[in-house]
Amino acid sequence: MLGQESPTEHRPRSSLSLLPDQINVRFSMTLLVMGGFSSWAALYYGVGPSGLAALVLAGGLLALSLIDLDHQLLPDVLVWPLLWLGLIVNSFELFTTLSMPCGESWVAKR
Repeated sequence: MLGQESPTEHRPRSSLSLLPDQINVRFSMTLLVMGGFSSWAALYYGVGPSGLAALVLAGGLLALSLIDLDHQLLPDVLVWPLLWLGLIVNSFELFTTLSMPCGESWVAKR
């Protein structure tokens, strides 16, 4: 019929439908870096609240760094939630104590 596609003409628009030679190199590198961050968080902090917090922090920082690389402007919709999440997580002393506000104090804690 007119205006209708046959099932053979329909192409899905998802990123999974791309051919291997069409996959963006930056997308692949982003996945590789996030996989490295995930492995690091799981090995260093273990599976638990600290590991989950480190994973969320790493993912947020990776997203912010890629956005900053393109636009040199960070969106508040990402910055403020990560800021408050970091403050809330650190109030439970998962990474450092509140009595050590110095930036390099997490190194001394090890």
